[in-house]
Amino acid sequence: MEDVYINKYTWKCALLAAGSALKAMEAVLEYNKNLNKEKQRIEENSEYLNMPAPNSFAAIRPPGHHASAETSC
Repeated sequence: MEDVYINKYTWKCALLAAGSALKAMEAVLEYNKNLNKEKQRIEENSEYLNMPAPNSFAAIRPPGHHASAETSC
């Protein structure tokens, strides 16, 4: 695997990437579970951070996916 750059932060970055995918999935599941309750909460509360979502997209790449033996990202 000459095209993958690995360092002491790779494992943590991989965990964060996996966690991002799980968080996106959980937001969709939670939204669908409590659709009516969430509609009311959204109308009453302007805080959108960590808000459940009807769908999601997560552009997640492995750590160092653009790195090479001569360059890193």
